[in-house]
Amino acid sequence: SVSVPAWTSYTVKYNANGGSGAPSSQTKWKDQTLKLSTTKPTRTGYSFQGWATSASGSVAYASGANYTANASVILYAVWKAVTYTVQYNANGGTGAPANQTKTYGKTLTLSSTIPKRTSIEDNGNITEYTFKGWATSSSSTSVAYAAGVLR
Repeated sequence: SVSVPAWTSYTVKYNANGGSGAPSSQTKWKDQTLKLSTTKPTRTGYSFQGWATSASGSVAYASGANYTANASVILYAVWKAVTYTVQYNANGGTGAPANQTKTYGKTLTLSSTIPKRTSIEDNGNITEYTFKGWATSSSSTSVAYAAGVLR
């Protein structure tokens, strides 16, 4: 009769940490290298950064990285909020505010800077326009956002 020792195994579990689509658990064998899953979870408004060893930790492992520890672990997705640039166009006027950065899930107060627009007619008369607010296209005839409001 031959005696065969049992192999020691460890479990690597994944937690999407507010997202969805975490990879299935993996088995890691003692003294063997495990390639972590390349499946990346998703979360609306956030980009996946990698895996941490605690829910509030920083990235310890990239997707597909090697895991060599002889220990079971729960890996938590690390997320970074997506940012957007808010650009202002004076649409024929001058004095548009500088760009602002909007972070997903955070309130942004739109610039309170008011652009100016005047024109000189063929007859020499000067027309001054009254700023009504911001639209989402240069051809829009209605206001989508007022200056200085939360967005």
